[in-house]
Order: sequence, then C-alpha cells, then structure tokens
Amino acid sequence: TLPQNKYTYTVGQQVATAAKPDDVTVGEFVWKFVTWKLGDDEYAPNTQVPMVKGGLTFVGIWERTEKEYGVTYKYANSVPAEVMATLPTNPYTYAVDEKVTTARPNPDVVDVNGYRWTFKMWQLNGVDVASNTQVAMVEGGLTFVGVWESERVRYVLTINYIDQFGAKLANSYVASLAKDETYNVTSPSISHYTPNLSVVTGTMPGNNLTM
Repeated sequence: TLPQNKYTYTVGQQVATAAKPDDVTVGEFVWKFVTWKLGDDEYAPNTQVPMVKGGLTFVGIWERTEKEYGVTYKYANSVPAEVMATLPTNPYTYAVDEKVTTARPNPDVVDVNGYRWTFKMWQLNGVDVASNTQVAMVEGGLTFVGVWESERVRYVLTINYIDQFGAKLANSYVASLAKDETYNVTSPSISHYTPNLSVVTGTMPGNNLTM
C-alpha cells in the first residue's frame, strides 16, 4: 500500500500528500490509515505541502483494530407483512467475543385478519435464544431467525337469561368463538317461562358479544 511519487519539485513548489490507503485486513485485525507525518507535524491525505531543500519524507501512521462483524435478524417468508414490519435491525458491528444483546420485536403481538401472531424466540444455528440475551460475536457475524406462532383470535359470546324486569333466571351461556364462527345455542327450559327465542343463532363478530 506504500505510495510512490516519481516526480521532482523545486523548493516552495506545492506537493500533494498521497491519497488515503485502503484498509488492510490481516487475520482477525484491520489496519486503518490515520495520517501522514512530516517531522512532528501531521498532514491529512491530499494536503498541499511546500517542497523544502533536501526533499520531503512522509511517514504513514496506521492503527490496528480488531475485525468487526454485523448482526442480522430474519423472519420466515411465511409471516404476513404486518409481522415482517416488526423486524429489528442492528446498525453496529462487533469484534469477535464482544457481547451482543438480542433485540425484541416491537410490537411482539400482532393481530392480522383474525389471527394473533405472537413472537416466541430467536434461533441461532437452530438453538433457541430469548430476547435481551447476551451472545458473543463470532467470526462471520450473527444471524438470528425469529420464531412466531399464530392462532385464531377468539371473542367471548355471552347469552344472559333474564325476565322482563332484568332478574336472572338461569346461568349465562358463555363461549369463546373466532370471528365469523357461527353459533347455535338452545335456550334452557325454565319453569313458568317461555323464551322469546328457543334457539339463539348468529355469526360471531370481531369483538365480544353479550345478549
């Protein structure tokens, strides 16, 4: 990476310092160029410096840093767009063995088209990893795959049995149903009373229903 300048200059003529060299990776380390030094003075790349008698000798200063890797989060392609929108990102990079804290989707419960999607865990190379867990960075980076579970959203159907004054005549009928699920409930036999509906039927809306 050591630059060369084949030209010669008269005293006082401006000389541009060499451009910044690219980073150099050696094993698990990255060497980054810092500055050029001329005596005790520092000069950035592409800086104009006047030629002096005897010539100019620039010394490049480099620093060695550990190679760093990124963190990637993924979901299966089968999750709906509303769930995919919760996918976290991590803009930082980490050296090998540096600790990474796993993220948690926000929100971690999403209702989509009558189904409730709930985030369960991350998996790293097939091993379950909870959110907010410290994981050591490894060579090549970390890729966490999110595991979600879905189930039908269910709502409570309550049928009360009362007289014309609101007095309770029998225990209420209570059921848990999904949206658009039909119900067909036979009214109980109550001495001295005739139900206004012998059978209560209908389709469950997307909310709790009391009648």
